[in-house]
Amino acid sequence: MRENSILVFDLDGTLLNSAQDIIAVLNRVIGEYGGDSIQPLDAMKYIGPPVKVCFSEELGLTGEELDNAVNRYRKIYIEEYIAKTHAYYGASKTLNYLRESGAKLHVATMKTKQQVDAIMHIFDFMQLFSSIYYVGRGGCYTKEQMLHAIRKENCGDKFFMIGDTQSDYDAAEATGYEFIFASYGYGRINRKNIDYVSISTITDLQNNILFI
Repeated sequence: MRENSILVFDLDGTLLNSAQDIIAVLNRVIGEYGGDSIQPLDAMKYIGPPVKVCFSEELGLTGEELDNAVNRYRKIYIEEYIAKTHAYYGASKTLNYLRESGAKLHVATMKTKQQVDAIMHIFDFMQLFSSIYYVGRGGCYTKEQMLHAIRKENCGDKFFMIGDTQSDYDAAEATGYEFIFASYGYGRINRKNIDYVSISTITDLQNNILFI
């Protein structure tokens, strides 16, 4: 591990095994609006993107009504479900190992500040990260904007993005980060994209050869 390596982590599907809880809340809100539950085959496409994408596609909501559905989702998730979410086995140990090895750790997530603060408290992650980018921090509303901001604020020999979706890959490619694909997560990467490393568990990151 190079001491000046910058590692940026996604949360859902990378550090957190949160899909079941997210889909449960999405379906609950969809039901309140009279919609049908998300089909199992469609569920994973809504893990990672902003939740408004789900309500727009599944319910056809727009404008203020869409904002109200998003706020309802956030309220239920924080009050009833976030404490049920689990970190992947070995996540805390791996993060501590990487930090002690000299890497600087960061987060880039499409969650809100309130959600992220709760997660960091539950898993005692806060002290492990140099910065945590959530939706709206520093005017950033996309992963690409977050990665640009982290690069601008940090001097490093190499920059890595660890995530589980095509959008994570695209953001890394657009900002000059090397991408590490969390294949155990919820997303898929286009087969034409071959310039990345894949890991099957979060603990694979303890293999220093990944960061040479």
